[in-house]
Amino acid sequence: MPSPTPSDLSEASEETICAIATAIGHAAIGIVRVSGPAAFSIVQPLFAGRGTLSDFASHTVHYGRVRNPEDGAIIDEALFLVMKGPYSYTGEAMIEIQSHGNPLVLQQIVACLIGQGARLAAPGEFTRRAFLSGRIDLAQAEAVMEVIAAQSESHRAWALGQLKGELSATIGDLRERLLSMLSHVEASIDFIEQGIVVYKPAEMVAEVSAVQTAVRALLASYRNGRVVREGKTVVIAGRPNVGKSSLLNRLVGEARAIVTPQPGTTRDLVESWVRWNDLALRIVDTAGIRESHDPIEQEGVRRGQEAIRTADLVLLVLDASVPLLPDDLSWIALLDAEIAARDGRVLLTLNKSDLPRRIDLASLPGSAVSISTVTGVGFDDLKRAMADALKMAPEKEQPLVGLLRHHDALARADLALQRAVAAAAEGQKSASWEFLAVDLREAADFLGEILGTSPVVDDALLDRIFNQFCIGK
Repeated sequence: MPSPTPSDLSEASEETICAIATAIGHAAIGIVRVSGPAAFSIVQPLFAGRGTLSDFASHTVHYGRVRNPEDGAIIDEALFLVMKGPYSYTGEAMIEIQSHGNPLVLQQIVACLIGQGARLAAPGEFTRRAFLSGRIDLAQAEAVMEVIAAQSESHRAWALGQLKGELSATIGDLRERLLSMLSHVEASIDFIEQGIVVYKPAEMVAEVSAVQTAVRALLASYRNGRVVREGKTVVIAGRPNVGKSSLLNRLVGEARAIVTPQPGTTRDLVESWVRWNDLALRIVDTAGIRESHDPIEQEGVRRGQEAIRTADLVLLVLDASVPLLPDDLSWIALLDAEIAARDGRVLLTLNKSDLPRRIDLASLPGSAVSISTVTGVGFDDLKRAMADALKMAPEKEQPLVGLLRHHDALARADLALQRAVAAAAEGQKSASWEFLAVDLREAADFLGEILGTSPVVDDALLDRIFNQFCIGK
């Protein structure tokens, strides 16, 4: 039975859904999840055990066999987890059937459930129902996927904090402050002709500015939050044939980049992901900058320069077996201009340390790490230097904002608050305070968009969010 389209789901809460909730493949345990008003009556014919599921206390586990209602054949032994609303994950009646994790067994169980009247859940529908029932807000719903997808301990810790409501509490408090101010502004508008002052303009400017400061602090945390979610970007740069591709291959432990003596081999960005302890890195090999009439190579150079501008760390690779060449000096000058201006970091990496050194260390703009991509000498030192350069400042280790959707909503709220400050500063005039009321309402709605409490949250937005989930979540 095909899954419904997500836009139909807001009207489908009376339906009972089912899905396999564990990953594809063989495992010791597999879980089939059932949720909806008819969950107990649908699962009961499959339960070959003692008692009636609907009579069991909530949040209890019961052993039984899974029976095919059509012919009575036993499919497997299983545990049946009974959860009654509104205290289940979805806020509805739920049962989880934990059987052996053979995909054939799980698929047979799902087929039997559909035969009893359930339908296959759409991607993320269980979590969507949790949101629609008020069990979690939209930011917490997104955190569910972040917990599942976390690739590092810092990402997992951040996602768990969002799931627990840390961001939601902060956003909710700011939104309530805006709504409180809005009520005072609307009262002032109603009584302005009588000369009654509910809120003095200076006080209003101070209150709105305080909320805007908090919103901007959240916006400022996004850069670090993005790093926690996506890892840091390390770009390998330098002139052709200094060993950039060999360095990438050594760092990631596999031959990701083609290595030849021919200049211009790397024409596009070559990237790979690696994780060292809790440090997730996106390592990018760039094309060497040189004069070329090849449009493909020219585009590779342009993309490399753009990657450098956004990198968290640049490894400038130099050939230690030859003196500095004009192209090396050009790279040093370029990185001084592109990286230093935005507080980026450059790590000088001297390759070919297995050959006699001819580079003048005194002419380098800082300390350097010597390595050999041929023998592997110096790579432990390089990794330590990279880890030190990429360490986050302690005060930034717990960012609140890490999702682009949240950043965009906060940016729109900031613009509305900027207009609100200007309107409040004009004094208590009917026209200006009517504009102020509009701006405060917009800012509150944009913050509510993060939590899912805003009128601008519609099925289209929910579809975009929950389509990223797996079927059983």
